[in-house]
Amino acid sequence: MTQRTEMRHTMEGQSTRIDITVTPTGGAGPNVECDITGPPDYVTDHAIFLPLDSGDFEIYFTLDSKSLSWNTNAFGAHVGKCPKGPTPPPNQPQGQFTPDAPNGSVLRVQATGQSKRSVAFYKLNFNGGNSCDPIIINGGGTNIIGGGNN
Repeated sequence: MTQRTEMRHTMEGQSTRIDITVTPTGGAGPNVECDITGPPDYVTDHAIFLPLDSGDFEIYFTLDSKSLSWNTNAFGAHVGKCPKGPTPPPNQPQGQFTPDAPNGSVLRVQATGQSKRSVAFYKLNFNGGNSCDPIIINGGGTNIIGGGNN
């Protein structure tokens, strides 16, 4: 399995780009364990931390899997609670997040920066009814956790 941890902290318009690799590592049935890796300024313990008051972000999730692919409704998010119930309509704004339709192995999600810390529970949905459910701390980042490792 390939692991990309390069840091791409470039400005695209007004947004900072963050490249994240999603590597399914196991699990049976619909719940798949995934490694979430990326730049250490933004990823610690498989969670994504977006710094407080640092503008908007474009998160590019690259799926590193030979057996799974993105579902057309690849991203579902809820702030403050696990995303239960029906998945939001495909590729529609979901509070702080706006996902695009997947493009091959890449899923782009726009994240609106926050002035207060919030926890977003999200699901990455794969074909065949499989998913994993990591978290994003929006308004967290290096000013709270002091950096980290994958």
